[in-house]
Amino acid sequence: MRLVNPKIYVIDDDQLYMQMLTKSLTNNSYNRVVGFNSVTESFSKIDSPDIIFLDYHLRDLNGLSAAKILKQSWKKTKIVLISNEFSLNKIRNPKKYGIDLLCAKSSDFDQFMTQIKQLQFKHIVSVFLKSTLISLSLIALYFLATL
Repeated sequence: MRLVNPKIYVIDDDQLYMQMLTKSLTNNSYNRVVGFNSVTESFSKIDSPDIIFLDYHLRDLNGLSAAKILKQSWKKTKIVLISNEFSLNKIRNPKKYGIDLLCAKSSDFDQFMTQIKQLQFKHIVSVFLKSTLISLSLIALYFLATL
């Protein structure tokens, strides 16, 4: 995932909600945001996304099935499944479908901004830990070689 200016896709067949979320993300300094009304439409146009906001109830494909397919193509992409609270409560083991986060639809888009920042922070921590482990390994090898 790009740490700065991530590529974000919003897939929701509710045209108004998709436009509101896309506009809100853009207004919050995310300038690489593209909205789609269907998974089918997005499959031919999506290219290496960092984050995908995916509606659970879609006309052309169930959000869980779509998440699984999208995650197979882009393993590092963070997928946020969005829907009403009731639908999300029915989902057991979201990781099985490649879903990184469940988020209830609401008009409070600050919640979405917080969620994106959390996803980015998790990635930053992961990168930091990996680089720290590599550095520690190199230091250990150096000390072993000097003994």
